[in-house]
Amino acid sequence: MRHSLRRGYAEATRHAQKDPLGAARHSGWSDGSPSFAGYHDRAAAFDEELNPLYGIGL
Repeated sequence: MRHSLRRGYAEATRHAQKDPLGAARHSGWSDGSPSFAGYHDRAAAFDEELNPLYGIGL
């Protein structure tokens, strides 16, 4: 359960367009954590401006 909460926090900060370093530090991730960065970046798949397939109706 803890894993999903930490992942959800990282993804939520991405959707809220918060500073990733500040968000990671606030939640106890180490600076440069590859796990936090991975979760944060995966959330970009749902960003309208970054996903070329967003909104095509699939």
